[in-house]
Amino acid sequence: MGEPAPFTALGEPDLERRVAADVAHLAAAVSSALGSSLRALLLGGGYGRGEGGGRRDADGTWRPLNDYDLVAVVDGVRRWQLGRLRERLGRLAELLAEELNLEIELSPLRVDDLPRLPFTMMWCELFAEPRVIAGDPCALDRRRRLAPAELPQLEAVRYLGNRAALLLWSRLEPLPPERVWKFVAKAWLATGAAALIGAGEFAVGYAARQRRLESLSPGDLPPVVDLSARHAAAVAERLSPSAPPASLDAEVEAAVAGLLATWRWCEGRRLGWEPVRWGDYALHPSSFSEGKLAAAGNLLRQLRAFGLSGIRPGWAALEPPRARVARTLPAALAGEGIDAACRLLACEPAQVPGTCLALWRRFNA
Repeated sequence: MGEPAPFTALGEPDLERRVAADVAHLAAAVSSALGSSLRALLLGGGYGRGEGGGRRDADGTWRPLNDYDLVAVVDGVRRWQLGRLRERLGRLAELLAEELNLEIELSPLRVDDLPRLPFTMMWCELFAEPRVIAGDPCALDRRRRLAPAELPQLEAVRYLGNRAALLLWSRLEPLPPERVWKFVAKAWLATGAAALIGAGEFAVGYAARQRRLESLSPGDLPPVVDLSARHAAAVAERLSPSAPPASLDAEVEAAVAGLLATWRWCEGRRLGWEPVRWGDYALHPSSFSEGKLAAAGNLLRQLRAFGLSGIRPGWAALEPPRARVARTLPAALAGEGIDAACRLLACEPAQVPGTCLALWRRFNA
């Protein structure tokens, strides 16, 4: 039997031992809580791919840097029971996070849902080479096969939107420079990944994406200066953080510009037209349509989320409520197309950035 796969990309034995001990503790705790209903416990994120990071304290002790992302594959759980199980696992994750002093995400997934996994970036990365830390790997045999290079173009917008919201947050609220610098790195990681999704060249893992970015010609990528180098620097920052630079504000604005240029380029590929003005993008019908079968459910969700404002414009009422955020985030970041954003968010111009951020938090809670 060979050596166990590493959890990190730093090659520090003390860090590997610490993560291994944490993972063993997590596996034991979840197994005890779920008993025979647990078929497999997966470790996702950077540590699951062997690309986790770490930080060395002043006394030389290495400690994990990133969150632990866990998915519990369960059997004997009906769909209507998932909400209660999710709450239960959320409480367990909070207790474990206090013990380990790290954030922990712990989500359930039914065995019966494995063949019907939605084709998202999260599931694509988790199941490319699933890392099972408890249970039987054979429990995953029924999972849907998700080829990374075929990842839907809409995933680029979702990833960029999440990171755009972080950059917007850094503008609206006073945050520690270290946190803002982390947001900048996350934005460049998303920009690189989205560019590959748009090019039909997505790959799983930071290192694989970096190699793919370096191999493509500039004509196959968005018009972003030094995209590959920016992505490489962000990967290094993700593994071992550095102090924020004195030019942090300029770095934020560079990340905003790169992200928005990539967003425009990706949407040009997905929609067949490249938005020149973000106001036009915000009000372009059908960009986020989910089809006639989903329209009635989306209308009800819009009414719950926005009241009577949710039925205007008519075409937007048939999209999922989170589509209003995706449509208006570029305008809020660019400071352009604000009038169009006001129509979708039912607010005054000065309120657009704050409203957009509040809705993003609501729909991503």
